[in-house]
Amino acid sequence: MLAKSDEMIIGDLLPVIKEELNVKNVEFKEDMTEYLEYVIKPNFKVLGKELGPKIKELQEILAKLTNEEIRQISKSSLKVKLSGEDFELTKENTLISIKQREGYASTSNNRTIVVLDTELTEDLILEGLAREFVRNVQSLRKKEDFMITDHIKVYYYGTPKIDKMLEKYYDYVMGEVLGDKLIKDSKLTDKYDLNDEEVYLKVEKINNK
Repeated sequence: MLAKSDEMIIGDLLPVIKEELNVKNVEFKEDMTEYLEYVIKPNFKVLGKELGPKIKELQEILAKLTNEEIRQISKSSLKVKLSGEDFELTKENTLISIKQREGYASTSNNRTIVVLDTELTEDLILEGLAREFVRNVQSLRKKEDFMITDHIKVYYYGTPKIDKMLEKYYDYVMGEVLGDKLIKDSKLTDKYDLNDEEVYLKVEKINNK
């Protein structure tokens, strides 16, 4: 997710961003509080001498502020009651940071916030396995010095998740590696690790007569 204000600037680059970062989708949001939590503290260097013992009261006030109120302080200012008197909170006399909620990673600068959903769904896990399967088969093709146009048989034996991945992504995998046949063989000896899933692999060139 990206800030809504960035949509006009980088909207045309979305295909490149998705490919380079290997993400499924990019969304632009006006309000990021669904994914982030703002944390605000007094700037002791600025307020320590000015408030003295009142600093503890201010900390209690800050702890009760909403995300929207903290965002207002970061953009302009916010007046609160401190010991019965108006006190203006600004980005100069406070320290504001952003904490991502569980399941997300984030980074930001003065104007842009980027949030990444780090939850791995079953589909994403299988897609990642498919990419790793292809990468390893391509490495075997290169090791065997096959021509780029050579069609092959792919022999494999792996975990149930490998089977599930190949059932779902059969067309993708075989298309990428120019595989004409996929053969399950429990006698294979060369083992590979695909994102913590074990698989045995072998490739064989198909000779065209």
